[in-house]
Amino acid sequence: MYAGPGPYPPYGMVARHKPKSGTLLAAGILNILAAVIGFGTVIGFVLLEGTFLFLPLGELLLVCGAVGITTSCLAVVGGYLCVTRRKYGLCILGSVMAMISGSAGAGMVLGLIALVLVIMGKDDFLDQPPKPQWVPPPMVALVPPPVFSPVGAGDLRRFCSKCGTPVPPGGPCPACGTAF
Repeated sequence: MYAGPGPYPPYGMVARHKPKSGTLLAAGILNILAAVIGFGTVIGFVLLEGTFLFLPLGELLLVCGAVGITTSCLAVVGGYLCVTRRKYGLCILGSVMAMISGSAGAGMVLGLIALVLVIMGKDDFLDQPPKPQWVPPPMVALVPPPVFSPVGAGDLRRFCSKCGTPVPPGGPCPACGTAF
């Protein structure tokens, strides 16, 4: 369908993005909250690593802390991209990382809810092709066309009521002599 530079907006099946909804905003906030919980968990790993420095458990806690920092950073990036409605795939990745980064309870639940919200709000992303929507044709007032007159707009002739002959302005009828 051609949607050229006409006076009316296009109608029919038109591809447009949906207006901004709150699902992606909520998913982004939940991703960032799960990342904050993940950063708290990482701080706990680092504090415990100092306690178990001379045991093999200390190295394991250090590796868990590095993984926690990485996943928390990816969850923050995914939350930011959800709020700005860009990069659907990275938002999914950020939600999965939010599930991994947090502690076993709260972070996983927040990340799972964020993942469900991102999947539900897939059509809200600006980099996704929009779904075609039906737009009704414009309501146009039906105005009758102007009546065609063979006489010009400035030429107002009068006609004699008795014989029908054109009468010049300000004078009698030239055929029958009737005065006006």
